[in-house]
Amino acid sequence: MAMPREWKKSRNKFRLSIHRNGDVALNATPLTSDVDGGDVSDEELSTSKLRKRQQCAIDLKDVSAEMWLITKLAMQLLWAFRVSSKWIIMLLRLLMFVLFLLPAFLRVFYFWLCSPRVLKNIRYGPRGRNLLDIYLVPHPRKNQPVVVFLSGGAWIIGYKAWGALMGRVLSAYGILVVMPDYRNFPQGLLPDMMQDVNVAMQWVFDNVHTFGG
Repeated sequence: MAMPREWKKSRNKFRLSIHRNGDVALNATPLTSDVDGGDVSDEELSTSKLRKRQQCAIDLKDVSAEMWLITKLAMQLLWAFRVSSKWIIMLLRLLMFVLFLLPAFLRVFYFWLCSPRVLKNIRYGPRGRNLLDIYLVPHPRKNQPVVVFLSGGAWIIGYKAWGALMGRVLSAYGILVVMPDYRNFPQGLLPDMMQDVNVAMQWVFDNVHTFGG
């Protein structure tokens, strides 16, 4: 059976079968038909494309409106900063304040970090923050007075190194300084903080004599 080069265009799909003997047969039964609802009509395709275009237009309009609102608010904010010099003056004052205090902060930080008279992170309890620092006097002797300092900070940001300047000054006058750390919120509540302080004070009473206190 000779096959033509081109088949006549039709909306129906036909089944083409090849037998073992080499004959080719054309089954006229369509695979899908418009009656069964397998094919989508041109009108439905056009409607679907039109809906997609309309939705894209709506989305583009919404995005453009949001971008315009953000741009307008940003321009208003920049304009307010430009015409008002108060925030610039306050920023410069803050920077000058930090610059003037920075040398003193660096000096105290270097003392706390590198001085052999500062014994850091001595454990006094089982908790993670149950650590303390001890500031030794330059010329140790027995029965030195002892000061225990607990750094505050609204119970959320206290840290033992904050009192490094106090430890440096008092230790220079022959006073042994102990600065315990304790659990802050949310690591612990007020009863937990009190428990850490009690454990730290008990450790000081039991062990401070080994440091000359």
